[in-house]
Amino acid sequence: MMQRRIAYLAIFPLFFIPFFLLMKKGSSARLFVAYFENSYYIYLVYSVILFFLVIVFVSIYYPKILKIAKNKLLGYATYVLLLPAVILPLFRCWFKFPYLFCHLCPNKCVFGLLRPFVLPSAIIINLKARFFCYNICPFGKLQTSQCFLNRRIISKIFLLTGILFLIFVVYAKFSVRVNSSVYDFFFKSGNSFSYPVVIGFLIILGASFFIARLWCDSLCPVGSLARAYIWIKKRFANLNLNRRAK
Repeated sequence: MMQRRIAYLAIFPLFFIPFFLLMKKGSSARLFVAYFENSYYIYLVYSVILFFLVIVFVSIYYPKILKIAKNKLLGYATYVLLLPAVILPLFRCWFKFPYLFCHLCPNKCVFGLLRPFVLPSAIIINLKARFFCYNICPFGKLQTSQCFLNRRIISKIFLLTGILFLIFVVYAKFSVRVNSSVYDFFFKSGNSFSYPVVIGFLIILGASFFIARLWCDSLCPVGSLARAYIWIKKRFANLNLNRRAK
C-alpha cells in the first residue's frame, strides 16, 4: 500500500511540471490542449467512467466485484489517464475560478467537454462509500497518498467548510446566468495562463501534507456532497437504532 501511495506522489510532478512549462506558452499550449481534446481520449475516459459505474451497480448484488476496481495496475492506469484532464484547467481557463463555469465557457477544454458525463457519474459512484473520491479521482488519490507521509497529520474533517463552499458554488453557478455583473467578475475575457490559480493550488497541495485531504474533505463540491450524504445516512441509521431500542 505504501509503495502505491508513493508512486502516486511521484507520478504527479511528472505531469504537473511539463504541463506548467508548456501551458505558459500560447502556441504550444493550444497544440498541447488540442491533443487531449480529440475524440479518442474523450471516449476512452467515458469508457473508463462507465466501467466503474457498472462495477458499483453490480457490487450491490455482488460486493466482491469491487476488488476488480481496486486492482493496483488499474489504479495506476486510471490515475495517468485522468490526470491530464483534471490538471489542465489549473493553468488555463476562461474564468478566474476553474472547474465551476464550464457550462458557460465559450471554448470548452477537455475537462469542460467531459464534465456533463463525469460529474453526475462521480456523484452516483460516490454513493458507494465515496468510491469515486478514493479510487478514481486523481486529486483524491494524490491527497490520500499525502496522508501516509505524515503520521502527525491533522485528521480533523471540516464538513461545515465544504458545505459552505458548496453553497457558494451553487450560488455562483446560477448567479452568472442572471446577473451580468457577476459574470463579468468571474470571466477573464481570455484563456490566459493563471498564476494565482496555480499558486493557490500549490498552497493547498502543500498544506495537505499537514491537514488530511484538505481539498477533498473541506473544499471540493463533489466530496462535500458525498460527505453530507454519508452524514445524513448515518443520522437516519442512528435514529432507526434508537427507535428499535425503545
